Amino acid sequence: MATIRKRKNGSFEIKVSCGYDVNGKQVNQYRSYYPEPGMTKKQIEKEVNRQAVLFEEDCKRGQITAAVKFQTLCEQWFDEYAKLNLRPTSIQRLRGATVRVYPALGHKRMDKITARDIQKFITDLVTNGKNMRTGKPLSKKTAVHHLNLISDVFQYAIRMGMLCDNPCRRVFLPPIEHTEKEIFTLDEVQKLFENITGEPLKYQLFFTLACTAATDAASCSDSNGKTSTLKTTSYTYAAHHNTQLRSAYIPTQQKPRSQRESPRCRQK
Repeated sequence: MATIRKRKNGSFEIKVSCGYDVNGKQVNQYRSYYPEPGMTKKQIEKEVNRQAVLFEEDCKRGQITAAVKFQTLCEQWFDEYAKLNLRPTSIQRLRGATVRVYPALGHKRMDKITARDIQKFITDLVTNGKNMRTGKPLSKKTAVHHLNLISDVFQYAIRMGMLCDNPCRRVFLPPIEHTEKEIFTLDEVQKLFENITGEPLKYQLFFTLACTAATDAASCSDSNGKTSTLKTTSYTYAAHHNTQLRSAYIPTQQKPRSQRESPRCRQK
C-alpha cells in the first residue's frame, strides 16, 4: 500500500514498497507530487490520494522497476538464463563484452538507463580506441555483440516484470561492412592447371584439392525444399588433371543454434 508524506515545501512524497531485491534488501519506489497553485486543501488531498493509487498500480504492473543495478541483474541473467540456454562459446563471448559494458553501465539503475546512454556507449566503441590490444576502435560487428548483451538483460528484466520497455530498440546499430572475398575466376583456375602440368603429382593433387574442396559439406535443397548436406565420399585423381569428384547426397540434421531470449536489435 502507498504511504504519503507531506514535505515542508508543500509537496508530497508517495512511497510504495516493491518487495526485495536479489540481495534480500527491501526496495521502495518514490514519486513526488506538487499541487497546482490555487488548489484548495480538499482538492489537494483528493488529488494526492489519486496519484498514490495510480503510482501503486504502476508498480504492480512492473512499470516502475526495482532499484537494481545493471551489473547485478546482468550477473543474475548469466546464472539463471545464459548457463541453461546458451552455448559455452556464446557465454564466453558475452562475458568478454562485460569488460567494457560494466564500467559504462554497470553502476546505473536499470530504470535510469536511457536509449541515449546506450547509444553513446555503442558509438564510443566504434569511434574511439577501445581495443585493449591494438588501441584502435572496435569493429562494428563486435559493437553489435555488446549491444546484444545489453538488450538481453533488458528483455530478461521485462520478462521478470521489472520493466516494461527495452531502450535498446531505439538504438541505431552501426552498419556492418561486408567485404567480398577475392577468388579465382574460372579462366584463372584453368590457367593454373595449365601451368602445373608436368609438375610432380603431389603438387598437382594439392592444387586440385584446393580448388575442389568447396564441394565438401556444401548445402543444397531438394525439390521439397528440405536442406541437406552434400558430402564428398570419394575422390579419384587421374593424370593430366582429369579430376573426378563423386559425391553422395546425404541428408544431415543440423544442430539447433542457441535460443536467445530477446529479439536482436536490428537496424531499421
